[in-house]
Amino acid sequence: MEKAITGRRAIPLGCSLDNLLGGGIPTGVISEFYGPPGVGKSNIAIQATVNAIKANGRVAYIDPEGSFHFERVEQIAGSKYDKVLERTVLLEPKSLQEQGEMITNVVGRDFSLIVADPVTYHYRLELDRTDPFPINQVLAKQLALLAWHAREKNAAVLVTNQVYSDFRGRYEPLAREVLGYSAKVIVELLRSGDARIGRLVKHPFRKEGTARFRIIGSGLV
Repeated sequence: MEKAITGRRAIPLGCSLDNLLGGGIPTGVISEFYGPPGVGKSNIAIQATVNAIKANGRVAYIDPEGSFHFERVEQIAGSKYDKVLERTVLLEPKSLQEQGEMITNVVGRDFSLIVADPVTYHYRLELDRTDPFPINQVLAKQLALLAWHAREKNAAVLVTNQVYSDFRGRYEPLAREVLGYSAKVIVELLRSGDARIGRLVKHPFRKEGTARFRIIGSGLV
């Protein structure tokens, strides 16, 4: 097994989520952040990308929804903007099959962070509610590849996930069982006025808890 690419055991986010996660986005596993629109999923993904590259890492950013806004990246990266663009491979799959092909092409390479934001975008569009098994298998294979990369390269993998409202009006993450098996760290994101709340749902060695953070022009605080 290769050593950690960045020499870190976590990619810090620079806000209270780091304390919640024990230092930031951990290497070696898949971390999932889920929640409704506007809670900060893409901001977290971009902040992790910038911070990974500041530590001299390289990032593969899978962006099926167009969430990698260059203006926002520049706000967060500041003087490191050109370096972030140079060391980020931006991939924009047009289908779940194409997403799988892109994942296959990036795993095993020298990426200290792989982001899929959101990993369930095409899954949601292509899901057959009457028979979800085939599409669940496709997503599970993609996640298995990402998990392998995280382990073999001691890299971080960050996936964001969308939600749906169940019959009781509560939010549930898409592909809950598939992602619940593959992701070893799971954080639910909520909104509370101008603040956001991260709720740690699952972690290999940390207790459940919450952290409040804000999104400002320069990133997360």
